[in-house]
Amino acid sequence: MNLPKEIENFLTITGITLEFFFFFLLIYRCKIRRQPRLLPVFSVVAVIVFFILTLLLPVKATLVGYIPAYLCAFFIFSLSFPKSFRLFSISFFILTLFDSTQSFLYRTIVSLPSETTDPYVPFITVVLILIYYAVLGKRFKKDSFEIKDRIWLPYLLITIVITPAFTNYQFLISEIPVNDNMKIIGVILSGFGGFIIFILYFVLLYNINSMQDYQKKLTESVLFSDLQRKHFEELLLRDKITKKLRHDYNSDLVMLKAYLEQEEYKKATDYLDQICDSSIRIRENIYTVGNEVIDIVLNYYLAEIKKNTEIVITGNAGVCANVDDRDLTVIVSNLVKNAVDELNVTDLQTRRFYFECTNDGNTLIIRTRNTFLCKNGDRQYQGSSFSKKGGNHLGIGLSNIEETVNKYDGVFFYRKTEALFETETRLPLLSH
Repeated sequence: MNLPKEIENFLTITGITLEFFFFFLLIYRCKIRRQPRLLPVFSVVAVIVFFILTLLLPVKATLVGYIPAYLCAFFIFSLSFPKSFRLFSISFFILTLFDSTQSFLYRTIVSLPSETTDPYVPFITVVLILIYYAVLGKRFKKDSFEIKDRIWLPYLLITIVITPAFTNYQFLISEIPVNDNMKIIGVILSGFGGFIIFILYFVLLYNINSMQDYQKKLTESVLFSDLQRKHFEELLLRDKITKKLRHDYNSDLVMLKAYLEQEEYKKATDYLDQICDSSIRIRENIYTVGNEVIDIVLNYYLAEIKKNTEIVITGNAGVCANVDDRDLTVIVSNLVKNAVDELNVTDLQTRRFYFECTNDGNTLIIRTRNTFLCKNGDRQYQGSSFSKKGGNHLGIGLSNIEETVNKYDGVFFYRKTEALFETETRLPLLSH
């Protein structure tokens, strides 16, 4: 029995919107926005769009229903417009193939008319996505099916070519009279083949991401090894100077005693200053918070900082269980490098950098604070709307931090007030 146009439109729009919502949430693993101010905007827009499409649209809302689906993806998830568009465009063709294949099998095997099944196909897809996530989805890393910028366009072209070809073939097999043998072949190729192609989309994407991740780890491993080498060379140099001071300790005491006995206090003071200068050289530029990865990054980047900068490093990071060294390197290096870039600005009058680490066994908390050059007309930002480049988008360094922290369901907060830039990173250390 055919449903009234209004009810069919309502089911179609609701089903497509839910389909894309769960696809973004459980397949792409997109993060839901934290800014509550967007929710009222989305609610108003959603109500208006649903009302227009459901009650006023003179035709079925099969294609037009993708408008609220995209609005849902953009407003609810923490995605920029370009990224949301890229994900949605590819998802459109992938889900179209999946839904079309379902509808085709219902028409050819179960002999159900499309008017009866089409409004409910997106809801079936939602159920299948939930089943997938409960059975397999949690085992994959969050970025396993991420569509990166470099592969977006080729991947989109693949879906544009394959999906229309399959859906058109499915239509021909179901609508044009053919003999039983041809129908069986069509069901196998176009029906079950559609599901196989759908799965291969993600197998291909998973392999591409795995290869890129491996190459990135290899490159960063080489860079980190170089950082380790430089750090240990610095430690060896400090140890050499320390041994030299210890070796000359008795001689220094003899000289100081001689100067004092001869009442040559000026020479004694100068000699003592020389000893202190050598001792200071041991301590300067050697920073530690009890974690090898963080120590190496701190000493590497802070070596580039200008001499007249007040640097305070406190805390004890300890062992960061279940956090990859590479991810920890990305977070700390971007935090410190951003600060060093700001502090090395020529016209900056006051230069201060504070770095604090705390580890209670459950969460690693990293706080940084640095001064920066406050220019005329500089806006003040809070939360995730701030970018050191200006505008309402994240700088590359801050984006890398947020992206890495999100992998562990952590929190990254930053703000810029007057001439001070502060960050706080909370990274869960328990298994995720």
